[in-house]
Amino acid sequence: MDSIFERWCECRRGARALCWGMVCLVVTALAWATVLKPLNRQLAERQGQLRQALRGNAALWPTALRVAQGTAPEARVAQPFSPLAFQGNGTTLVRWKPLPAGGELTLDADWPRIPDIFDRLAQQSAGVSAFVIAPHAGRLRIAIQLELYHGT
Repeated sequence: MDSIFERWCECRRGARALCWGMVCLVVTALAWATVLKPLNRQLAERQGQLRQALRGNAALWPTALRVAQGTAPEARVAQPFSPLAFQGNGTTLVRWKPLPAGGELTLDADWPRIPDIFDRLAQQSAGVSAFVIAPHAGRLRIAIQLELYHGT
């Protein structure tokens, strides 16, 4: 082992640089062949799949546009807001406190009617900024902070 090291040190500087360069070249070639070449192949495959998916997506757009233009979505007609509309069908109006930009609506309701309240508010162009649901006298009391759109 000492003889190899001694020979290395006794060699001329140019020979050592040439040997060191060859070793670096071989190590780099092995690293490229074992690691980078398969990764480049996978990258090329993924890019081909991406191009194919983009072509398929582009081919579907004309059909989607024809379908979208042929069928118009149902236009919902906004009903004017009235707190009295929440009286009945499992809900009881407790209090309506109007404010300049909306108001506070307090209702007593059964649990299955809670989603219907929010649906009815959406139909009446009323946005909910906050709400609280708490039990009260065997039912639920819901206090809703409303933002009314299109004025009332």
